[in-house]
Amino acid sequence: MNVNSTTAMQQMQMRKMDGSGANSSSCPSSFSIFKKILITASLLLSVDSTLLASSNGEELFIQKCAICHSMKRPQDKSTMTAPPAKGIMFHMSEDIGSDEKILAHIKSFTLNPTKDKAICRSVRRFGLMPSQKENITPEELNTVAHWMIDNLKMTPQEYERRKNRGRANR
Repeated sequence: MNVNSTTAMQQMQMRKMDGSGANSSSCPSSFSIFKKILITASLLLSVDSTLLASSNGEELFIQKCAICHSMKRPQDKSTMTAPPAKGIMFHMSEDIGSDEKILAHIKSFTLNPTKDKAICRSVRRFGLMPSQKENITPEELNTVAHWMIDNLKMTPQEYERRKNRGRANR
């Protein structure tokens, strides 16, 4: 082997090591770039779908539930036709606990309400809500229930304040 061919081989090896060679293993391939773009796009789409589900959940709540259930207790309680959703979520947090169980309860009670399933004492005041089987699809109900858990369920601090306020009023 002559000196010139040894030098050329050494130069090629050096290019591979520093990433400047066209066939370098450390140079990103089009596949790895495509993979990064694909991963980034899927992350953006999942964030978008979460935001979309959240906004759809609120819209569905307003369309399907807010006719009777306000989100918060109104100043004038005489206008209430059903308990506020935030109050319902308080009682579910207190009596049921986990988000999975709350989700199952919302779905079950909404489609097939019974006095035995009623969580809120306000069923005495408002009566039992009618079944919503004809008014909401299972997919819509799932979206609304998740939205309620994510947006109306009280934080532990809110829960404790409300629980303590309730004790003071008794």
